[in-house]
Amino acid sequence: MKNNLLVWLAFIIVIAVVANYVYTIKSVENKSWEPHFNHASKSPYGTSLLYNLLEKPAGKKGLITINSHLSKNTEFSQYNDSQSLYFFCGPYFFPDQQTISLLINFIKKGNDVLIASESFSSYFLDSLLGENDMYQWHELIDELPGKQVIRYNIRLKDEGSSNSTEMYFRKRNKLINHRVHYFPKIFTPVNMDENSLLSIESCGLIRFEENSEEDNYLRINTGKGSLYLYSTPIVFTNYHLKRKDVFMYTSQLFEDLNKEKIWWQVHERLYDVLPENETGQMDQVPGNPFSEILAVRGFRYAWYTLLAGIILFCLVSLQRRQRVIGMRELKENTSLQFAETISKLYLGENNHKNMALLKYRYFYSFIRQKYHINLYLQDREGLMRLSKLLKTEPVNLEWILQNYKKIQALPYITYEELSETNAAINHLYFLSGVKNRALTQ
Repeated sequence: MKNNLLVWLAFIIVIAVVANYVYTIKSVENKSWEPHFNHASKSPYGTSLLYNLLEKPAGKKGLITINSHLSKNTEFSQYNDSQSLYFFCGPYFFPDQQTISLLINFIKKGNDVLIASESFSSYFLDSLLGENDMYQWHELIDELPGKQVIRYNIRLKDEGSSNSTEMYFRKRNKLINHRVHYFPKIFTPVNMDENSLLSIESCGLIRFEENSEEDNYLRINTGKGSLYLYSTPIVFTNYHLKRKDVFMYTSQLFEDLNKEKIWWQVHERLYDVLPENETGQMDQVPGNPFSEILAVRGFRYAWYTLLAGIILFCLVSLQRRQRVIGMRELKENTSLQFAETISKLYLGENNHKNMALLKYRYFYSFIRQKYHINLYLQDREGLMRLSKLLKTEPVNLEWILQNYKKIQALPYITYEELSETNAAINHLYFLSGVKNRALTQ
């Protein structure tokens, strides 16, 4: 029973530790102030709030989450309708050739693509828009220019400068000087070819402290569909969307798009495979060693169960192991054995007087404990009361008392006198109710 209690106690402790670990991980995630743009995270710089806002009007069928590499999503690959939006929000956008091909087909069908990122692949722009002397995409070197500022303002092009929204980057209770990206002038050429299907339109501006304005939101028309590029994805994070002015700004941005279906690309799942490097080999994106295990629900639960079992085994094994306690023998009453031994010694020495006095001592002690009468005093009143209690003649008790005095005065007594004394005292034991003869021997 005690061992079962210890096992259950260890199990409860393990459950508490695991629950505390999960709660701590969730708390750390929710309180992380690093911009990671995770659509399921409620941390300040996650995007769960925008995800929920887009899901409510569109519904679960109208907002589709692409939680894998785009080439593995058969529904997107086989999608033939228009009036849809592919949305990506992340720190950088470097798709591979398969993803670019799918996005080109998606735009050609009359759909739009909105990429909110601080870095864009020139390889992506060249593949999607084609090489053009007017637009030197390779000059970007895969990173947009930017300025180190604390505060800046953003606004949509259709709105006046008075409707601009102030932005900043905060970590806990402190404003941080950070780099804000914008699009260079190569995206807005002066001379446009009227016959070209390619056109670039500025849809949003960003104004820095020195009152210089740059483009942060572009629309690139490539035929039936359009490509939207947005350089300040931090606007779409939970921390800023809770502000009324940023919420109105974001709502207006997505209302202008007005799409029936939105494909939300989880940015962590975009990079299963990177474009070929200089050696022509495919680079795998580095990740957590346990990412493959934790990515599959069954493997994840099996992993957690294994950890819980190991912890439980350690707790049970480390418990204090008590040594076996031997049986303790109860102490026995050896008064009878002692009396027998003493009596044998006395009999062996033929010292019958001491044996008779010892017999008298036990008898007087018995009478005093049971009847509260002290026979050593030889009180006449006490003698008569004892006679009534034992229902015997007073003369028998008087003989006992006189015999005690006689034995005390003699130097020794014979065996016959000892036997006579023993018989008289045993008779009084019997009258007092002691029927166990072993106690009177």
